Amino acid sequence: MSQVTSQPSEASKAEQFLPNNLSLPLYVPLNRDFQRDFEKIFRANANDLTTPAVNQLRSATKNYINYILENDSLGFDESTLNNFALAYKKILESRCNLKKFESIGADSRIMDYLKTSQPLTLETLDMYHSMDKPNYEEILSESQSFTSTTEVQNHLKLDEFYQFLRGIIFVLKHPEQPVPDELADDEDLGISGGTISLKDPLTLNLFVNPVIATCGHTFESSSIRQQIQEHPSGVMECPTSGCDNRLSMSNLKSDTLMKIRIRCASKLQQTNDDLDIVH
Repeated sequence: MSQVTSQPSEASKAEQFLPNNLSLPLYVPLNRDFQRDFEKIFRANANDLTTPAVNQLRSATKNYINYILENDSLGFDESTLNNFALAYKKILESRCNLKKFESIGADSRIMDYLKTSQPLTLETLDMYHSMDKPNYEEILSESQSFTSTTEVQNHLKLDEFYQFLRGIIFVLKHPEQPVPDELADDEDLGISGGTISLKDPLTLNLFVNPVIATCGHTFESSSIRQQIQEHPSGVMECPTSGCDNRLSMSNLKSDTLMKIRIRCASKLQQTNDDLDIVH
């Protein structure tokens, strides 16, 4: 009678070295080469992606403004300026959203997991089935709302060029009023008070070539430059009462918004005069 062998079969020997679960895990790690490409996507700087569009739109807007100012017979078209402002706003909103998208790639749950990931092999299969993996859908859903309205408004408020565009659109109809806050409503505009003088505070003549100092005060270029030249050091205190800012030739720049105020005030006055003649 043959003796039953106690030696384990070859199949049972192999089973000792196989993973408990041979199915593919829910998450399969990226190949190292693909992982580097994945990381490059998130390393793309938002400014790099939007800067060309920002620069192009700024250039087109400035060319339009300068062209109108150089031709006395022309006036600013409100719809054109609104289109410039809307396009610029959308680009800045895209920049905010891209910055938030970058933050997803920098999420510690993803970064820590990528650093510890090992290639998928028979030896690591059980580990991938049992390990606590980041929920990519959950992480993405946390940012699905992208940028809130408040975040965008704060970004726009700090953008000098966007505020400059807003100012131009406002002074088309209100050349002697201060530009209100973007969130101000119609009632706020009526009670904000104050006017913007279109006259040089030094000569009391209407501005022709206004310049603005770093302190925000505007002067006629020829009059303020003459006063600065009269100081041996080439530096003088701002002549506006209560302002101790130091003025020099280098910190004066053309006040484009004031030039537009003057142009618009002149156009409105001409329109009113024409209406008086008709009546």
